[in-house]
Amino acid sequence: MNSPLRRLSTPTLLSLAVALGLSGCAGLPDQRLANEALKNGDTALAEQNYRQLADLGYSDAQVGLADIQVNTRDPALLKQAEATYR
Repeated sequence: MNSPLRRLSTPTLLSLAVALGLSGCAGLPDQRLANEALKNGDTALAEQNYRQLADLGYSDAQVGLADIQVNTRDPALLKQAEATYR
């Protein structure tokens, strides 16, 4: 078989594999981005990233999300935040 990939050099194939791997990480939630967004007042972006990370079980993100919920002063969200802090 003469596969087109067989004609590529090893460094080229390695570079291609790394590029494909990194492109898969582009949509992942980011704790650092959430922290920066919150610091800069972009609570929507911070909440989005914290929520995705919190759903994956990251406790720091759960606390960050609870901090946002506390600042809303919404009674329902305050209860959720209180449950997180416990």
